[in-house]
Amino acid sequence: MAILEIPIRNDLNAFKEFITIEGVVYVFRFYFNPRANLWFVDVLDEEENSRLLGIPIQTNVPLTLNFKHLDIPKGFLFAIDIQGKGKDANYDDFGKRILFLYEETKNV
Repeated sequence: MAILEIPIRNDLNAFKEFITIEGVVYVFRFYFNPRANLWFVDVLDEEENSRLLGIPIQTNVPLTLNFKHLDIPKGFLFAIDIQGKGKDANYDDFGKRILFLYEETKNV
């Protein structure tokens, strides 16, 4: 099973990462919403055109399952709690206790 861990910065409340997934470059824009007390992600193409916006990062949920018709990675994007508590990331532990992962389509 090929699973890619998407790197997460721990020093900013908003940042973006350019990630190659299955041969295509995508931009993941992460940001923390203090009112919701939750991290969110936008998926953009390489030129930073919007593909999918405002996805709440919740653990143990395939985040893009209902959006397979869009021009986004076709595998599963998901977050896991490595402590096994199933809690969503707070401001300080995204990328530490909560990992952001992608499972390739070959395995889906």
